[in-house]
Formats: sequence, C-alpha cells, structure tokens
Amino acid sequence: MLTSFQAIIEEAKKRKGKRIAVAGAEGRAVLEAVKTARDTGLMEPVLVGKCDQIKKIAHDLNFDLEGVPLYDATDEKEEAEKTVELVASGQADGLMKGKVSTPAVLKAVLNKKFNLRTERLLSHIALLEVPTYHKLLMTTDGGMVIQPTLEQKVEILKNGVEMMQKLGIARPKVAVVAAIETVNSEMKETQDAVVLSQMAQRGELGNADVEGPLAMDIAFSPEAARAKGVQSHIS
Repeated sequence: MLTSFQAIIEEAKKRKGKRIAVAGAEGRAVLEAVKTARDTGLMEPVLVGKCDQIKKIAHDLNFDLEGVPLYDATDEKEEAEKTVELVASGQADGLMKGKVSTPAVLKAVLNKKFNLRTERLLSHIALLEVPTYHKLLMTTDGGMVIQPTLEQKVEILKNGVEMMQKLGIARPKVAVVAAIETVNSEMKETQDAVVLSQMAQRGELGNADVEGPLAMDIAFSPEAARAKGVQSHIS
C-alpha cells in the first residue's frame, strides 16, 4: 500500500518514464514542475505552447530542452487540441494541464474527432497528503461534475475506488460527505448517501466500504465520531 507522496514517487521511479504532453507549457511554475519530474525520472515531457516563451523560461530555469519535443501553438484552443492529438496518435502517453483553462482541455478531450471518449463519466480526483494525518486522502469530485445526479455519483465513486486500488489500497474506505450525518428529506445529498451505502453493501460499487451521510469531521476523526455518538467504520 502506498501511504505517502514519497512512496508514490519511489514506486514511479521503478517504472519507465511516460511521455506526458503538456498543454500550455509557457508557465514558470509549469516548467519548474516538469523539470523536477523529468530530472527524477517520472516523465518524458512533450511541450506544447508558445515556443519562444517556453525556451526563454527554460533558459532562466537552467532547464535543458535537448531532446524534448516542442510544438508551437498560438492560443489555448490550439494548445489543448494539439496536446490531445498527440495523446490520440500515440505520440504521448498522457496529458498534463499547464497554462490553459480546464474547459479548453476538456472540450478537446471530449472532441469526438480525437476518439478519446469512452462510456465512462469524467470526474476530478485530488490526492492529498496531510502531515498531521496518518494516511493519504482523496476527494472527488472537485469541480468537473458540479451538480451530480445519483447516477453520476455512482460513476464518480467507482472512478475514485479504481484510482485508490491502483495505489495499492485493495478496499478503500469511502465517506459520502454531507452537511449532516442524518437523513433529511429536504437534503437530497443525504438520501443519495444512503442509497450509495446500500449499493456498496450489495457489492455494486466494487470492493469498497462506503458509508454516509457523514459530516466532514466524522469522516476524518474517530474522536469526532465518538463525541457525536456516531458509530463509523470509515473514520
């Protein structure tokens, strides 16, 4: 089980670096991150963006671009589409968002002409390492599916469980978070949480323990659960 970012990095180092196409690479923070990842063997970058700016920033960062493919693009639409095209054609193994907006990237990814779409729902996942907490945390969805239906919540949960299992967590614990930990007829999110919990008990959501509705403090803290008199297997 991978329990820290450092453990993930060490595991990634054992594998051959993947070719990652960067959309909108003409940002200092973007190139700093790419340089660090390249230098540690985590990725082989393919840079898409305004090449004059990329080269200038790279020079300032002492980032040697020898052998790094560069593709010039004049605006974020072109940057996003060229990056997605590189992935679709097999010239890159994955995509990284640089100085382009999320809508521009998603529009390109979902463009049927690039044939990257599947029947799966796209959802956002954030992996967090908190120094004062004993394990990694993952939150989903952080902004792609703004007002998910129950059916979309099922897909979001399945995506999250699959991601955690790829990190070596065979049976993830999932808290379906709401403002309160009781079912309220006027709060649909609490009702959906109960349905998701029941589906998990029937084995419909993969190998995961799902519980909800749970307030945020209970999801993270056994002490908070005890203080509120809530029996939870998640916190």
